[in-house]
Amino acid sequence: MPSRWETILARWQSAGLIDAATAERIRAFESRQGDSQRLRWPTILAITIGGLMLGAGVLLFVGFPLSCFLWACFTSQARSLKRNFQL
Repeated sequence: MPSRWETILARWQSAGLIDAATAERIRAFESRQGDSQRLRWPTILAITIGGLMLGAGVLLFVGFPLSCFLWACFTSQARSLKRNFQL
């Protein structure tokens, strides 16, 4: 299946906007360029760091109040156990 730019190139050539030599030069140029749509490593790195920071923020926002609540529950249960099992 031809890529999008090859389809457009064929349409321009059939409409007479460019000749066969120009179309071939464009094809040669585009084949040397490689895939420009893929993400580069700085983009992937930035997305990864952003995701980690977002996850850490969610954990801090949810985790800290939850841990405080659970700590209060655990200490009250520990106090009651200590009272019940004192020798």
